[in-house]
Amino acid sequence: MYLHDQRPWMIGYSGGKDSTLLCQLVFEMLEALPEEKRTKPVYIVTSDTMVENPIVRDYMHKMNKAINDASKDKKLNIQAHIIYPEIRNTFWCLVIGLGYPTPEPPGFRWCTERLKINPSNTFTYNTIKKRWGNCNTSRRSKSGKLCPSTKYIFA
Repeated sequence: MYLHDQRPWMIGYSGGKDSTLLCQLVFEMLEALPEEKRTKPVYIVTSDTMVENPIVRDYMHKMNKAINDASKDKKLNIQAHIIYPEIRNTFWCLVIGLGYPTPEPPGFRWCTERLKINPSNTFTYNTIKKRWGNCNTSRRSKSGKLCPSTKYIFA
């Protein structure tokens, strides 16, 4: 798949077992290719919601740096980025500043879209669409089903 075309890949990285495995497999696949064939950019994107536990936040930033350092050392054409919500959409601006109720499971989850999905869409648009044109992506839930509330189509 990697050599099929030049469209970039974007991987959402949370630091959990699934995204860590995916990143490891991509690293190993790229290492197995000759350097001259590693031309497609691979973006590894982590969302810092600005409400993370400090231990999680520090780990996220440490891993972002480790990915970039390893990619540079091995010439893999991988770029790790940390994305943030717009200030007006941060958890504390909305809860304290505007009086939004705190999210409650199972249904009232206004924060996911504002803290993770919108910043991801903005990154995708600014980094991939502007340079590469049309971009069709999808987001799947942990069950493997497409998330119906998420639209990631830029044309």
